[in-house]
Amino acid sequence: MINRFLMYSGHLSIYTKNNNYSNIQSNNIYFLELRRRNMRRIKLLVVMLIAFALVFSMAACGGGGGGGTTSTGGGGTTTTDDSGTTDSGSGSTGQIAAVFGSGHAEGINDKAFIQDCWTAIKKYGDETGKTYTYYQPIDDSKQSFMDTYDTAIKNGAEVIVAIGNEPSDSLKEATWDNPDVKFISIESTGFDEIAPNHFAILMEVTHAGWLSGVSMVREGFKNLGILPCVAIPPVDMWTWGWIQGANYAAGKYGVEGISLKHHYLNQWWAGPEIQTKAAAWYSDGVEVIQCNTAGGNTSIIAASDAAGAAVYGSDKDQFEEGDTVVTSQVAFRMPIVYDALVSAYDGTFRGGEGPIAGGVSWCPGVESDAVGLIMTPNRFNVYNQAMYDEDYATLKNDVDGVRTGLMDVFSVPTVDELWGKITTKYVTFENIE
Repeated sequence: MINRFLMYSGHLSIYTKNNNYSNIQSNNIYFLELRRRNMRRIKLLVVMLIAFALVFSMAACGGGGGGGTTSTGGGGTTTTDDSGTTDSGSGSTGQIAAVFGSGHAEGINDKAFIQDCWTAIKKYGDETGKTYTYYQPIDDSKQSFMDTYDTAIKNGAEVIVAIGNEPSDSLKEATWDNPDVKFISIESTGFDEIAPNHFAILMEVTHAGWLSGVSMVREGFKNLGILPCVAIPPVDMWTWGWIQGANYAAGKYGVEGISLKHHYLNQWWAGPEIQTKAAAWYSDGVEVIQCNTAGGNTSIIAASDAAGAAVYGSDKDQFEEGDTVVTSQVAFRMPIVYDALVSAYDGTFRGGEGPIAGGVSWCPGVESDAVGLIMTPNRFNVYNQAMYDEDYATLKNDVDGVRTGLMDVFSVPTVDELWGKITTKYVTFENIE
């Protein structure tokens, strides 16, 4: 179904759900003849075509209105959410506005962290009657984000939920420039000061990654791989935990012959290139891959299913995405964002806290039961609930300094540096550029 209409250089472009652009260009001969006759008729025809397309889109998707509508700001485009409702991009209103980067092609349907946060917004809005919407800037520049925040605020935003590792300077500036609007950021890092109206959250997914690495070794996998999307702190945190967890488990349980593979895919979204890379790894002997690619996770899962191999989902429970998904490393963002929204309206908002390590207000991990693995359902053959409970308690209770001894991405910023700082190595590691 068509879900975006953009106007460029005198012709109509259509943005479809599979994110392919196709340009409707008029028959050249016909339009040349019209130009010769009457230029006004051409302009009228184009205007009518655009109007017809917009009306058709809204009718096909069920119309807009209410708290379930979604829209984009900045670019003034129109988007469809998972409920099938639409709203106009430039004039829509929402008391709660989600903002996330332009590179997230699947948007609120990414089956990962954006969808998780959007679910929280939708739940809170539906329960309280607060209207909600979302925005994507035209690009990820500071100015585009600033324009998007301005649009959201002009459209009535009381609370803005900034999702993802966007430029911290734009968010910082927006929070100080708009003291009457509350900002909840999730996964944006590096704030040297935090405004009183800003609550900056960074999920401590190093812990979830650690549990993933431990479980793979205890399950009996020997050749392990991880495919993160890009080298930024909220992504690398999973990987840093995964490497240290696998190394810990191999040493603790005396398992030899464990090999780890790592490669940045440099994209967030699903695509054949990701599936091809994952398929090649499986062909080369990798037994299990830890997804860490947001919307691109589904491509890795598809490769695993095709190979009859094994894969771990990421961000949220992805068990139903494929027949070979063993479990998922998860950050429970939905309740975290929901509670933050409650606090934004009930007077308990934690704006201005921090910054702590990473330049944020709060970093919830196992101590807050905010991250972990999905154990029901799962496709483990050896690893079970009792083993998971043991590992979780070891980490949460910091047995033998396991949790406090974890190296983090803010003190050890590259994966090669991390591997070099692991003093006792029980596994082998290969970082593929």
